[in-house]
Order: sequence, then C-alpha cells, then structure tokens
Amino acid sequence: MRSSHFTLPQVEGIEDLIREEVEQVCASPEMIRADHLTRMLRFCATQTLSGKGDDLKEYTIATQVFHRDENFDPRLSSIVRTQAAKLRIRLDRHYKKTDRRPKVRIRLEPGSYVTRFSLNAPSLIDRKSTRLNSSHTDISRMPSSA
Repeated sequence: MRSSHFTLPQVEGIEDLIREEVEQVCASPEMIRADHLTRMLRFCATQTLSGKGDDLKEYTIATQVFHRDENFDPRLSSIVRTQAAKLRIRLDRHYKKTDRRPKVRIRLEPGSYVTRFSLNAPSLIDRKSTRLNSSHTDISRMPSSA
C-alpha cells in the first residue's frame, strides 16, 4: 500500500492556491449541480492537505460525505467507488474545457481517494530547493525542502 503523506514545497500561499482551485472546480459548469461530487472533492482535498490522506477509505467517505450510517459495508454498496469514478471524469472534463490556465491542477487517481495536486506554474517554486523538469510538477509527491 502506498503512503499518501506528502509535504508541500515551500511555496508561499500554496495551500491557498489549492483551496482556491478546489472552489473554482466546484463552481464550474461540470460540478455546479453535482453537490455529492463537490462534497467529495472538498473532503478528499481537505483530508489530503491536512496529512490525513491515509484515512481516505470507502467507509470514511461514505459516512462523512454521503451520510451513510455506521453499518455501511463497502462490499455491499459501491456508492463511493461509483462517485469517485464520476468525479475523475468530471475533473478531466473540467480541465479539458476550461479556458483558464490554473496554477494548480487537481486529480483523483484510480484506485485511490487521495487528492493529487499538480503545479502548473513552476516559477512559484523556490528553485534553490527544488529542481523541475516539466511545466506540470506533482506537488503531492515532492520531498520537503526543509
């Protein structure tokens, strides 16, 4: 099992950029009427940012996001997996359709509920502490520069 713990690079305001992008996505035409998907995205992103990505399990999402009771059994209900698949599709659709170039791109990888963030503006990263090879840098997996 992979660990979802990550340390954000020392980029001033990076958490604010991520939170702003989450809200931009939630307000987009692809998501505006999908309350269950926006709740899931906000929850997964918040948990990931707070270092609790390893706690993002089907049961947790079902009870916290979709208000299932404590008897929820992920073997009997696919609601979380189904909604995660829909969220991945909507995120892809959002980034394909948007006219803006977001500084941060959000994705939910298949097989995981941990939110991944890719920085589209490499100039924001302190070049003394981080070497970049592309215009899209996955900051969810960057080592700490401390």
